Amino acid sequence: MFQGLKSVVQGADHIERSKICQDAAAFKAGEHYGVAACADGHGGAKYIRSEVGSRIAVECAIEVVDAYMEDYERFSREIRKNSSYILGHMAEKFMAAWTEKIEDYNDANPLSDAEREALAKARGDENNFYSFYGSTVLAAVAAEDFQYGFLVGDGGFAVVSQDGSVTIPIEDPNSHANYTSSLCSRDAISSFVSYYLEEKPLAMCVSTDGLIKSFDTEKDFLDYHVLLATMLQNPERCQVSLEKNLMKRTHSGSGDDISVAVIFDPELLAGKREMLLDQIHQNQEEKRIREEAALSERRRRAEELERARKAEEERQRRLEMEELEEEKWKAQRMIEEIDSSVARMSQDRADWKRRLLYLEARQAEKSQERKEISFGEGGGDGARGTEKIFDQDQDLEMTLPKENAGGITLQDLRESDGSPIDSGSADPILLPDEGDAEGEPEGRMEEDFRTDPGRDPGTAPESWKIGETSPAGRMDGAAPDAEAPDPAFFETGVPRDGD
Repeated sequence: MFQGLKSVVQGADHIERSKICQDAAAFKAGEHYGVAACADGHGGAKYIRSEVGSRIAVECAIEVVDAYMEDYERFSREIRKNSSYILGHMAEKFMAAWTEKIEDYNDANPLSDAEREALAKARGDENNFYSFYGSTVLAAVAAEDFQYGFLVGDGGFAVVSQDGSVTIPIEDPNSHANYTSSLCSRDAISSFVSYYLEEKPLAMCVSTDGLIKSFDTEKDFLDYHVLLATMLQNPERCQVSLEKNLMKRTHSGSGDDISVAVIFDPELLAGKREMLLDQIHQNQEEKRIREEAALSERRRRAEELERARKAEEERQRRLEMEELEEEKWKAQRMIEEIDSSVARMSQDRADWKRRLLYLEARQAEKSQERKEISFGEGGGDGARGTEKIFDQDQDLEMTLPKENAGGITLQDLRESDGSPIDSGSADPILLPDEGDAEGEPEGRMEEDFRTDPGRDPGTAPESWKIGETSPAGRMDGAAPDAEAPDPAFFETGVPRDGD
């Protein structure tokens, strides 16, 4: 004779957000078999009636199993022959039953204004009413000499074998993260997963995902069912303890609704009690070893992370030092370049200053040198013609008597005193004035002579003749009171040193 129990608790998060519990669980125990089922209604906003869908799912699971196993002897023979066909056919019958009941419920219960508002807010499709009832389902069947089960969607499916081991025979391959297969999907029939095993179990337990998510590891989840199996010998006490434990797990663990349904053979469990207790102690020892290993691993990883952190800090420090050294080198190079530039600029400034001073001096000299020296035609008996000669070296234009053009040259004038005329001299050439010595200077600048308004600037006064003295009794450039040179001096050329 099989027995069973179930427990459903509202999730801590649902309580906090004032949401109803969307899980459901049920069982049916008989002489030859027992079935346990649970379902998890989807929590999304558009699944506005998922608690109804989960409730109908567990009802249909038990009804379909009960209908197939009503003739237990026949069913046990047929499932041994072709378990895949039988279970596939059961899946079709289940989907047909769930769909029919959903349609009946939806026809009998039109959407309220609040439900329409919630559906519109969630952008749900009012015409696709099957989605209102989205849910998963898990069903476990224990018989006298075999077991089987099926599911659609995520959850926990655990089987406690007679040797005390716990296994998970089937899982939803499509479940990952927050996605799961659903009864409301169009291809839900393709999402059915089932199994069959010719072995009588000690206990079979199905649960929604809120339970398995409350454990740190899958091994802890499996060990939990061994402990649960030892408590099943006192179903009333186990029921109370289970509900308290599930409430603790949802508040400190997953926060989700949790539903559990168990089917078991109490006589078989009684004979395996000592073995189960030993298994519990072994599991506890293994857990202690695992926890120590996990703690050691955490410490090792923490040490590795610390070493890696220090190594990274040292690497960053070296990089910063290299960057600082490079920046320092760049700064030194920049200072050297600036100093060099400043020195070059200082030298250039000095050079250009000297150049400027030189150019100013040359400009002053040139302003004095660019004087036109003219010897005009003389008057009286000694008057002769003149010829202009341009001295390219000194940039001077001079007028010489035509008669003496072949006898006196610029070189003779330069070397008349035995030395070349210095073109860089700032002293002007003085020429005798045409006036008498009284009241007039003995000589004046050629520029004054040329700009004399009473005389043609291209000719010399009649009284100035080559070979004659000025009114002051001297030639231009001669010192006062100096003896006038012999006119033959100009006729024969300027004697040179050594001639």
